Amino acid sequence: MDETLERIQRVITAHQTELNRLRSPGGAVVMKAYVLVNATQGRSLELARLIREVSGVRAAEVITGEYDIVVTCESPDINALGALIVDGIQRQHGVHKTTTCLVIS
Repeated sequence: MDETLERIQRVITAHQTELNRLRSPGGAVVMKAYVLVNATQGRSLELARLIREVSGVRAAEVITGEYDIVVTCESPDINALGALIVDGIQRQHGVHKTTTCLVIS
């Protein structure tokens, strides 16, 4: 487990280094991600409404298919994005599981 965590930290550090290189003169870099949410049965509409109120969430839409909600979120860096996903989305009552898709271009 520790080895896996170390690999993840190296990947994140490499991405942060690349982001720092790409920063605009004003320093504004925005991390964007789509979070696919599996909701507890019968909770999708209410859950999407609650998630829309989370700071950094740009949209939370109920969809059909394998996932119940797709969330569009933005944050200034990867650490803030992680906090947004864990604290703002995953801890909501009714979230069964999430899958995060980072936007790379």
